[in-house]
Amino acid sequence: AVESFVEKPDAETAKRFVEAGSFFWNAGIFVFRAKDMMGAIAEHLPDLSCVLTVRGDVFINNNPELLTLEGLESLRSIHGELTLSHSPLLTDLTGLDGLASAGALRIEDCETLTTLQGLGSLLEIDRHIVLNGNPSLESLSGLDALHGTSSSVALYFQDNPALASLDAL
Repeated sequence: AVESFVEKPDAETAKRFVEAGSFFWNAGIFVFRAKDMMGAIAEHLPDLSCVLTVRGDVFINNNPELLTLEGLESLRSIHGELTLSHSPLLTDLTGLDGLASAGALRIEDCETLTTLQGLGSLLEIDRHIVLNGNPSLESLSGLDALHGTSSSVALYFQDNPALASLDAL
């Protein structure tokens, strides 16, 4: 049984642990390919169907192999910010179909994202919507149901050269 855990002992304490010979070390070094990690997640956590509410933030960042957000269909509310960024193969937001409210929405640097389809149930944003650096984003279609947005919500749309209209707002 583990009696205690010492995080980053000073040099003198570490030397004493080594000399005693009865201590175990956790190097905490994890190296893997993103593709291998995504495969392990798919195998051991095939979906997040039990997650209905997230009280903090949700970050989906730097996923070069991510094709879909399927598996998140049961997610209904995010109290913090939903951030989706650097997922170059994602073309829409299918999988977020059940999301009704979020504190904030940030979508950045998703090269092939063409539409916000998948956010059709999103009714409320409290703080801000940021759409930045999505060169293929043509439409805000998917935000059509958004009606409970606070009058003090901030809107930031930058570097989305294919975006021709803000009609869905």
